[in-house]
Amino acid sequence: MGIFSKVFMKKELRKINEQLKVINEYSPSFTNYKGGIYEMDLTRSAIHSLATHTSKLNPVIKGKAYEKLSKVLQFKPNPYMTTSQFLYKLRTIYEIEGDAFIVPDIVDDEIVAFYPVSSRSSQIKSFNNKLFLTYEFNGKKDSIEYEYVGHLRKYYYRPSGELYSASNSALMPTLELINVQNQGIIEGVKNSAAIRFIVRLTTSLMGKDITNERDRFAAENLSMANSSGVIMVGNQYAEVKQIESKQFIVDAGQRKQIEDNVANYFGVSTQIMQNKANEDEWAAFYEGGIEPFAIQLSQVTTGMLFSMKELAFNNEVIYEANKTQFMSTKSKIEMISQFLDRGVYNRDEAREVMNMGKIPGGDIYHIRLDYTEIGEDKNGQNNRDNKK
Repeated sequence: MGIFSKVFMKKELRKINEQLKVINEYSPSFTNYKGGIYEMDLTRSAIHSLATHTSKLNPVIKGKAYEKLSKVLQFKPNPYMTTSQFLYKLRTIYEIEGDAFIVPDIVDDEIVAFYPVSSRSSQIKSFNNKLFLTYEFNGKKDSIEYEYVGHLRKYYYRPSGELYSASNSALMPTLELINVQNQGIIEGVKNSAAIRFIVRLTTSLMGKDITNERDRFAAENLSMANSSGVIMVGNQYAEVKQIESKQFIVDAGQRKQIEDNVANYFGVSTQIMQNKANEDEWAAFYEGGIEPFAIQLSQVTTGMLFSMKELAFNNEVIYEANKTQFMSTKSKIEMISQFLDRGVYNRDEAREVMNMGKIPGGDIYHIRLDYTEIGEDKNGQNNRDNKK
């Protein structure tokens, strides 16, 4: 294939890997709390929603160049993933790290696969004034010329350079709040359930004797063997006082603030995360959360595959989405009834909107007979001609 004829052979790359100079070395986004942003349930839910709905995109190659790649992109971009899994992982990397790479596997100057590569396991380096991406995937390290790599960027602002995006450090205060709140819930539940009685002895006991007396009191009075519900104590106890356990309740206002912070940061509402969104909410989520990523992904993939000359012949990659999937059944029926008899939809397209399969003859378009072109009568004669 044309533009990949200049790609360095892998053997040559291995020889120069030792000499590659790091350009704007990447620093991980936010890795506290046993793994970072993806280890918090609320932030993971938001990322999962974005990745899940991104995985529904359908890649389409337009133009005659790279026609063989169409099925690769649509079904199995690499031996390890389906297209939906590829898109899910790519979007997840993008949200967590701010940068995500698409690396082509090139055999005999032809692309045979695409891999989503984490920016944490890769570096952009320089050799003889040329940029390379050194990366690791599935335990294997390799390098490729940067110009043939797809580079997706989220927060595309770093004063120190033009290659990498900013990190998710702006979310750190919210992550700290989530962590503190989760710990507070756990400790609150433990404390409220641990101590039930305070007993004051009349005699002086020391160390192990106090422990033995406590265990004896609990075994005789607080075990299942005491079915009466009554505690009887002797004169060795000056006072036995029960402690009321109070349920630990998270502050609703603080919880709401945390949820709003996460929703604002990722653009994913609670309704979206819980699959409770109505038609308008789904449409807004698509336009703000899915469509911009699909546009960037289309442009990045197109730039990977096609030269400027090939672009001039309308070769491009588009990641499409069926926007009607967000519509209610009522709205779908109303749209179909308007589009079907006007020749906008054929029956197969109308059935696709309703998630139904194709039928014989379903690709034929129909139009109502009471429609006619302006300037013609019902017999198809031009009105202006008849007046002459």
